[in-house]
Amino acid sequence: MVLLFVFAHPAAAQLSFKPTAEAVQEDKLLNALKEGDKISGRISIPDVNAANLIQPAGRDWRDFHRSKLPIIGGVAIIGMLALLAVFLMVRGRIRVDHGFSGTKILRFASFERFTHWLTASCFIILRCRASTSASAAS
Repeated sequence: MVLLFVFAHPAAAQLSFKPTAEAVQEDKLLNALKEGDKISGRISIPDVNAANLIQPAGRDWRDFHRSKLPIIGGVAIIGMLALLAVFLMVRGRIRVDHGFSGTKILRFASFERFTHWLTASCFIILRCRASTSASAAS
């Protein structure tokens, strides 16, 4: 087994690749990123949009999604809770005129409750995993 590694030759693809100054143009790529231009490549498929490697609109959306959207979402949630609290203070609790009858009505069967909570727990688990993988990617 050791002899196999000693006498093994590199693959032909490894020997034939010799980067030149034209192939490596990092300065042009970095300048295009700063100016907000698209960075496009050469492709052989009919979809012209697939050649765009980095688009300014994607960076703008990512910046909005990371900076302003959480603030907007938090304000919306807190605002809705405040609106519900104001409604409760103005309207008050809804009282039953003649008291409770003592009869209970079954709204949902056991199977319906089980499927509801199974679905809800699946969505909660998926949401937790999505936020965990999103934070690991950044």
